[in-house]
This record gives sequence, structure tokens and C-alpha cells, in this order.
Amino acid sequence: MNWHQWQEIIGVTGVFVLITVVLSIAIVQLASTWRAKAALAREHEYRSLAEKAVRTQEETERC
Repeated sequence: MNWHQWQEIIGVTGVFVLITVVLSIAIVQLASTWRAKAALAREHEYRSLAEKAVRTQEETERC
């Protein structure tokens, strides 16, 4: 193999590694965003449930 062929192999390998790294980082970032949104939704639902429980308890105490 001459030097030109080695340059092509190294270039193709470098591009493949670059694309793999960029895609991996994008997937990890998307997954962490989805997890954060799910955690916020759970927290909101828990807060709503807790507020409803407090209101019900206060109404029960008044009667």
C-alpha cells in the first residue's frame, strides 16, 4: 500500500469515528432531556395529589 491509500483509510476511519461520536452524544442528550421531562411531570402529578389530599383533609376537619 502506498501513502495515498493509507491517507484514505485514515480519513474514512476518522469520519466514521466522528459521526459515531456525534450521534452518541446526541442520543445521550435526548435521553437525558426526556428523563428530565418525565421527572418534572411526575413531580407535578405528585404535587397535585398532595394538594388535593391536604384540601380533602382540611374539608374533613371543618365538618
